[in-house]
Amino acid sequence: MQNAFASPGGMLDLAGLDIGPARDVIANARMVCEAARGAGIQVVYLTIGYPPDLSTAGGPDSPNPRKELALCLMRERPELRGKLLTFGTWDFQIVEELAPLAGDVVIVKSRYSGFFGTNLDSMLRSRGVRNLLMVGIASNVCV
Repeated sequence: MQNAFASPGGMLDLAGLDIGPARDVIANARMVCEAARGAGIQVVYLTIGYPPDLSTAGGPDSPNPRKELALCLMRERPELRGKLLTFGTWDFQIVEELAPLAGDVVIVKSRYSGFFGTNLDSMLRSRGVRNLLMVGIASNVCV
């Protein structure tokens, strides 16, 4: 989970959404990740983000700029441009409690789907992964 979705001062918090329940999810996700690592199971993080120029956000015919919250907020509130889900920013980073460890895989995506424009499929196939266990707070768009 990224600061944008689960931390005070992150994108969802700035949008006025209640991020309080994320604390319990983070604690549970941490336990799952620790157990997976202990069992030799690959931990993979999916993050969503954009370069400062938003070049991967999608063109005029793409629905992404009209439906992705960070892009909508940055359009409506220009002072947030380059601060929400932008590579290298605090908002983009994975929450400290779930920071990836050596051996974990982090995949950056620019759409809700973790498969669109990423190497997720080939990475899973090359490792022979046939089953997934997912944790997170937004299964409709991120998990």
